[in-house]
Amino acid sequence: MKFSDISLSARITFWALLLVVAGGLLWMNKDLENDREAYLSERSADLKMDMHLEQARLTQSIDSLRQDVLFLAALPSVSGIVRASSNNGIDPRDKSTYAEWEARLQDILAAFLRAHPEYCQASYIGAAGEGRELVSVESRDGHVAVAPHDALKARGDRDYFKAGLMLTAGRVYLSEFAPDAELEGKQGAPRLVLHAVTTVFDANGRVFGMVVIDKDVRSLFASVSEGLPPEVRSYVADQFGHYLFRPDAGRETASEPGGKDSIAVDFPPLKPMLEPRIKHNESPSRTVSDGNGGYLAAERVYFDASDPSRFLLLLCHLPANAATQGFRDISQPDLVGTALVMLLVGIVFMLVLRRTFAPLNRITVAAREIAAGNRSIRLKEAGRDEIGKLSRALNTMLDKLSDSDQIRQESVFRKELIEALPGVFYMIDAQGRFLLWNHNLEQVLQLGPEEMAASHPLDFFSGPDKANIENTIRQVFAKGDGEVEAELIAKDGTRMPYHLTGRRVEREGLPVLVGLGLDITQQRENLREAKALLRRNQTLMRNSMEGIHVLDIDGNVLEANDAFCDMLGYTREEILQLNVHDWDVHFSAEELRARISSFIGKSAMFETMHRRQDGTVIDVEICVNGVLIDDKAYLFASSRDITERKKLQAVQQRYKQVIDAAMDGYWMVNMEGILEEVNEAYANMSGYTMRELVGMHVTRLEANENEAEFREHVDKVMMQGYGRFETQHRRKDGRVIDVEVAVTFLPDAGKFFVFSHNITLRKQAEQALRVAAATFEMHEAILITDAQASIVRVNSAFTDITGYSSEDVIGRNPRIMSSGRHDKAFYAALWKQILDIGSWAGEIWDKRKNGEIYPKWMTITAVKNQRGETTQYVAIFSDITERKRAEEEIRNLAFYDALTQLANRRLFIERFQTALAASVRYGGHGAILFVDLDRFKHLNDTLGHDYGDLLLIEVAARIKSCVREVDTVARFGGDEFVVLLENIGGDGLEASHKAGGVAEKIREALSQPYHLNGQECLSSPSIGISLYHGNEESMEVLISQADAAMYQAKEAGRNNVRFYDAQMQQNWESTRGSQPLMLPD
Repeated sequence: MKFSDISLSARITFWALLLVVAGGLLWMNKDLENDREAYLSERSADLKMDMHLEQARLTQSIDSLRQDVLFLAALPSVSGIVRASSNNGIDPRDKSTYAEWEARLQDILAAFLRAHPEYCQASYIGAAGEGRELVSVESRDGHVAVAPHDALKARGDRDYFKAGLMLTAGRVYLSEFAPDAELEGKQGAPRLVLHAVTTVFDANGRVFGMVVIDKDVRSLFASVSEGLPPEVRSYVADQFGHYLFRPDAGRETASEPGGKDSIAVDFPPLKPMLEPRIKHNESPSRTVSDGNGGYLAAERVYFDASDPSRFLLLLCHLPANAATQGFRDISQPDLVGTALVMLLVGIVFMLVLRRTFAPLNRITVAAREIAAGNRSIRLKEAGRDEIGKLSRALNTMLDKLSDSDQIRQESVFRKELIEALPGVFYMIDAQGRFLLWNHNLEQVLQLGPEEMAASHPLDFFSGPDKANIENTIRQVFAKGDGEVEAELIAKDGTRMPYHLTGRRVEREGLPVLVGLGLDITQQRENLREAKALLRRNQTLMRNSMEGIHVLDIDGNVLEANDAFCDMLGYTREEILQLNVHDWDVHFSAEELRARISSFIGKSAMFETMHRRQDGTVIDVEICVNGVLIDDKAYLFASSRDITERKKLQAVQQRYKQVIDAAMDGYWMVNMEGILEEVNEAYANMSGYTMRELVGMHVTRLEANENEAEFREHVDKVMMQGYGRFETQHRRKDGRVIDVEVAVTFLPDAGKFFVFSHNITLRKQAEQALRVAAATFEMHEAILITDAQASIVRVNSAFTDITGYSSEDVIGRNPRIMSSGRHDKAFYAALWKQILDIGSWAGEIWDKRKNGEIYPKWMTITAVKNQRGETTQYVAIFSDITERKRAEEEIRNLAFYDALTQLANRRLFIERFQTALAASVRYGGHGAILFVDLDRFKHLNDTLGHDYGDLLLIEVAARIKSCVREVDTVARFGGDEFVVLLENIGGDGLEASHKAGGVAEKIREALSQPYHLNGQECLSSPSIGISLYHGNEESMEVLISQADAAMYQAKEAGRNNVRFYDAQMQQNWESTRGSQPLMLPD
């Protein structure tokens, strides 16, 4: 049997099945290739993203190093040493000695290194001689030590010292990543260090010395591999290709600088990344194959803006075996299933073909009869498929065989022409009968030929459309043509808008209407959308809360919404007559015209100030977009009043300072779980720096929750708006700590505000109590009471801290140690929290047995039995006196004069800024008094500095006794004192009288004899006064005016009071003594 003898359906099935099998195999192969490419592309994108994140972290760390060294170089103690060195060891400005400035700098550098454990040394090096260190402080293994004078080293031979001599003011030099033999890493090898240097100049602009910070490279590269999958390896190299870090368990850094190991040798595709000729903005990153089936993601980190050839090269490497294994894990094709599907498709396809070709047998029989001459036979026209069309075609053929060839050809041509027309075609006579139509009309109306022939045109319309169609038909037969838009109604009720045309023609001597209809559904939809868009834009502009306005190229107002009119206080008619320079405060008309021209073709956002119609000035934020329409320039602008936001920013800054000073950890997290803000307390709690935490995902800190559990937890907090729970966090060093978390979600901001408290000690204490009594004797004091709060047990640490023995307190209530510093509300809140959640932790002040009041950090936990009943209370506390004292010492070093305990210049400037802001807000007047002691230097020279210090202490006490508690008394240095008087009058005259009265009171107090160690001394002050009101004068100008007035008092014979304003001086002298001094509380 030949292949051609097989039935047509079987042959088609065979070839179709063969094509399906071939196509399936090709599809499976192509799908596997696509999956592999997608997998490798995804891993490559992951590696590149990891590189970007690490590049940002390294750049931020190095920028912080620059800022920190500039900060240290700007310290007053640094410049004080410069001045003292050039003036025989005495600072002429502050009267402090070289040794005093040196001691202050040592304290500050030590506190700085304790706050920045990533730095291992901070030094102040002199330029003279061999570049010997003037001050040096080291930090090793958490221990900060100040180098004694005999341990200070000469650094003149160091490369960074030589480079520092060439720096200009404000510049920072970063050394190479070089080993420092004085710092040893693992196995005693020298530790890699990065030196940051900035130069210190004297008053004549000569190089005096330099400030140097040494950063341990370990802290810089500590997190390079963190967060990466275990199969991905990370590397760091310098610009020469020498390894600085690579995954080697034996060493912290894989090769020494200058060694033979090179990243370009191990990874040849990276050689172009090390080419020195590559510009800063070229090839910053690269993701390529390693040539062995793996992937490399590399990126340059430029850390020296002055020298683009200096950079670090970051690399993440996904080896070939890891990439291949990862793809195999996710891609396992189902060959058996695919084969079964192909077989099933072939069987179904063969059955369908047999059923489909069954009518061909009937057509074959009919064809034999037609060939025999039987013209009366007609085939059943069933269905609209090919076989049905074939049946209809045979019937048509039989009809056409009886006509002449000319009629047949004309009919075919006319049919093809009509069917080729777009839209629907129709021909009707004057009575409305359809004479001719195309297949499109049948499809639109869902009617067959017989139904069309029996229909009237008006049957397909309703309502007003029917009348319009009837009138248009009459118009065509009367005038020759016409057109109309109406909705055709299909058989199933569907309505379709059409544009219908008609023209009168002659057919066999009778007038007929020939027409064409086009579907205008899309046209109407486009018009509707355009009108809706116009209405929406007009509504948005009219109802927008922001001030929207349109300007021409000259700044004239063409259009503005109500919000913009209300913002400036004009009516709409008035605003349309204005130009932008009528309300903009910052720029002239010419400058504004130039700025408008510069915005054409681009968008910008900036802040400026607008003047309202009533003259008040408001802060605004503007978003502009310049466009060209028909060769004319227009500026579309949106203005927002940010006056209140500016005020809120100041409030938020104060809130931030409170949060930063809080003992509990604080975060602000966005909706994706990324930390956007943290405080120092949480940084200390987690072991990370604040810079490392910002940008980190919360799940990196969570020790227990995975991504899905974290998202479920977040959704719950979002639904409730808040949450309070306990969890565990993983510190940077890998240790897990217990934390208590309170979180609040603000939907408007889309942020989570989180406070976390370290409860690890509390958890450990609870566990210790359950495990064994041996842990009871711990370094922290433990106090256990029964359910009625009677003490049943204490440990030895309790006795060491409180002075009470166990016999003193057993059976008594803990209130015997109450200090009296806390009110009833404090204890009520404490017990409420214990009853609600079972524990309380916080700072509390108590009294020792000897009567001494001291602070302690206490955790109280309720111990419950299996029924949930409280059986005991366990309190664990520690004495935090030393910590409080250290905090106070740091605060005093930063804000108070060490000798007189008065505010120093820094604290005075902060309070002066606050006073000026209050004066702007409330309109009150204030004054500053500049007090200088007459002939103080003579007393120092005759009796010595010890007597001078005693005199300064007594002067500070007398000045403070002459002013209110709300006023500020500060020592600027030497024998110069400054007094800030706030809110002393509603007008200048009243304020000048009160300020003069206080100054006179101070003058009289300081002119009284002083008894210093049995020695009577005399001194007098010269006092200068300057008044302030709002922001009429800057803070620097006011201090300068008071200083100038003080010198006027000295020139007038000393022991005098002088106003900077001559008229105020005259007014005060004329009324002096006539009015009592009345300062407000």
